[in-house]
Amino acid sequence: MILPRRLEKATLSDVLRPTVSPEQERFVASAAVTIAQSMFEPDSELLGLWVGDRVVGLMATIDDKRPEAGSRADEATDSLYLWRLLIDEKEQRKGYGSQALKAFLNQAGQKRKGRVTLTVLDAPGTAIPFYQSHGFIRTGRIIEGEVQMARTV
Repeated sequence: MILPRRLEKATLSDVLRPTVSPEQERFVASAAVTIAQSMFEPDSELLGLWVGDRVVGLMATIDDKRPEAGSRADEATDSLYLWRLLIDEKEQRKGYGSQALKAFLNQAGQKRKGRVTLTVLDAPGTAIPFYQSHGFIRTGRIIEGEVQMARTV
């Protein structure tokens, strides 16, 4: 079972290890890029996705309560945005992505968010069917070239 844990100095090298397949690289940034970009994303939270003593992925969220967040998230801006979800290519198809989404929804509930959002590239091999199977629907918005999806918590 997935256990999301905040990044720590002692586990940083572990969290940098997960990678996706070459075919998936255009859909999700690496852990290293995500960690670097988080310095410029206020209200972001990075979580290593652990199963026992090993990291199987990385999840990054942004609390979109800021007025300027409306350009990326729902117009109401009081949502939790799933910024990145990366499951290591060797760990895919084991249910860890679904478990990570459940943890994300729990996180949103703890933060008293009624809605969660994400954006995804609409291209062959996309994760859109995966997110749809978890209740996310297209909002009709395109943000920075990606399809926005949302669901209630």
